[in-house]
Amino acid sequence: MGTLARITAERETKETTLARLRRILFGAPTESTVNVLGEAEKGDTPPADTAARPAEGDDEKAAGEATSDATLAEPSKKRPGHGRNGAADYPQAPYIAVPHATLRHGDPCPVAGCAGRVYGQRGEPAVLVRISGVAPLLAKVYELERLRCGLCGTLFTADPPLGVGKVKYDDSAAAMIALLKYGCGLPFHRIERLEQGLAIPMPVGTQWGVVAAAAVPLIPVFDELLRQAAQ
Repeated sequence: MGTLARITAERETKETTLARLRRILFGAPTESTVNVLGEAEKGDTPPADTAARPAEGDDEKAAGEATSDATLAEPSKKRPGHGRNGAADYPQAPYIAVPHATLRHGDPCPVAGCAGRVYGQRGEPAVLVRISGVAPLLAKVYELERLRCGLCGTLFTADPPLGVGKVKYDDSAAAMIALLKYGCGLPFHRIERLEQGLAIPMPVGTQWGVVAAAAVPLIPVFDELLRQAAQ
């Protein structure tokens, strides 16, 4: 009954939170018998909960302040691994295998006086994560060599490398612009300023044209979404 009265009084105060009520009922998760009871185990002092329980007629505000002071005295702990990401947190990053410069699997151990051999640690490489900044939209300029016949004047141009499409803006550029605009809420004019600062001109009108051209195959899907929304 005393516990019910205490919780009811705490719930009616403005400063009460769910975490505070949880600490009152179950105690802090880091509490130990020595920290809570102290010398009470020897019978010198009453248990800590009797000191914390307000007597009849006591000021509930004073009891709340005592609980707050005890809470502030608890040492704060940092979350483990806070602010650190391992290699497994970058699933889309390319993994580059780097072989040892001087040793191979089965070579003699280079340590003086050791007659053993070294063996590769499969699945246990030393991992380094390095992050570099790149522009959302990258431009590549291909200079195709041209040769002209000195007699007939025929011009011969080198073929572009494999994988180079025939359009200036490929599908990945359209997807990136659409992601920045509609997925991240970045207006076209801010994308233009960002790319301009990286020496890659990308006017607003060009961005709209690229996204609109990429969305043409999706017009039936868009019309169906409109029809469903109208219902």
